[in-house]
Amino acid sequence: MRVSSVLLLCILFISCTQNKEELYIPDDLETIYVNLEEAGILKMSDFISDIEYVYLETPDDRPIGRIRKLLMNDSYFGFYDQAKKSIWIFTKNGEYVNEVIIPHGKGPGELENFEDVILTDQGEIHALGSFKIVVYDIKGNFIDETTFDFLIYSFEYVSSLEEYVGSTENNTMYGFLENDHAGHNLLYFDKEGTITRSSLPILNGREELGYIVPNRFPSFRDQKIYFPHLVDVIYTLTDSTVTPRYHIDYGVHSIPESAFDRRKNYSSAPEGIFEFTNEEILSNGYITYLNFFLETDLFVHIQSSTGEKRFTAIYNKQTQETKVGTGRLKNDIDFGYVPIFYESYDNALYTIIESNDLLRHINEIYENDPEKYADPKMRRLIELAHDLTDNNNPILKIATFISPD
Repeated sequence: MRVSSVLLLCILFISCTQNKEELYIPDDLETIYVNLEEAGILKMSDFISDIEYVYLETPDDRPIGRIRKLLMNDSYFGFYDQAKKSIWIFTKNGEYVNEVIIPHGKGPGELENFEDVILTDQGEIHALGSFKIVVYDIKGNFIDETTFDFLIYSFEYVSSLEEYVGSTENNTMYGFLENDHAGHNLLYFDKEGTITRSSLPILNGREELGYIVPNRFPSFRDQKIYFPHLVDVIYTLTDSTVTPRYHIDYGVHSIPESAFDRRKNYSSAPEGIFEFTNEEILSNGYITYLNFFLETDLFVHIQSSTGEKRFTAIYNKQTQETKVGTGRLKNDIDFGYVPIFYESYDNALYTIIESNDLLRHINEIYENDPEKYADPKMRRLIELAHDLTDNNNPILKIATFISPD
């Protein structure tokens, strides 16, 4: 088993002309400055007060496969198992509840493919496939489904409106969609599959440049957040509006609009799209991919990359200061393995560690750094590892940020 940390680059193939609007950043919008030239090593102890590990125990030794996405509400954790196309449900105390399997097919409650899944505040599982969303409760009972005739790649549910909002990932190929909603990144639609409104027009030069991430709609408290690909603005979604929340400024590593102006010099065929991406963006060391945006009470956690190099940035919402590190955080709290953090909730970051990764990490310390292995900080991890084998289920890792002053 291995956590799916691969973010799928989705280059879409059809290009057409749509109405555009310039990227608008209000003067009073809070800016997060990320200076990659100052990137060093970020120690977890500077930001994290405590690390907790929860072994995901399932009945009859049923194995959890490859986890692609973490889901959570006030009562439950959910884990999307990409290998089995199922959602494992646990209580907040780590107790197993159920495995909800989304059946494959074209019939009621079935999906031919699996694009995204969410766990709502009402305890329902909504799963997205091509032109269809199916709804199950956590006991695995099929509740409802919605069909539609346009393409989206990730989505969220707005319970107060009983509507969905879907992200088109800069795709102007919408299936049968030919109306004023075409050329937008966000489509709102009801349970009858009818689009009620659209928002965030696809900006100049970004058409067909899609990038699939595990969570395009992260949450902070009761607020839904959205970050589009190749736009360094984070948005807040409300029932009626989509408003800028933060602007991320990477300085000289931000993609200039002039690069997108040159998109017209490249073919709209797939090879032209790849050529544009490589020559105008990747080769210049611009921050091309925002992989994760996670917000907590005091901090914002950002993981982004230039394609070759990955960076972690921690933004202090009180002091408005940003610390930047190369790669991932360094665990100087218990010297444990640090995977990518996938989700945030209240004042903590959440991720999954595969048992084989944890065991391999501890064995490497044992063989190469005996003093560190003997450090009392590692006792809890070593005790956890004693009960594990390479084929055991993953471990939920919870890193709680320090509390505000």
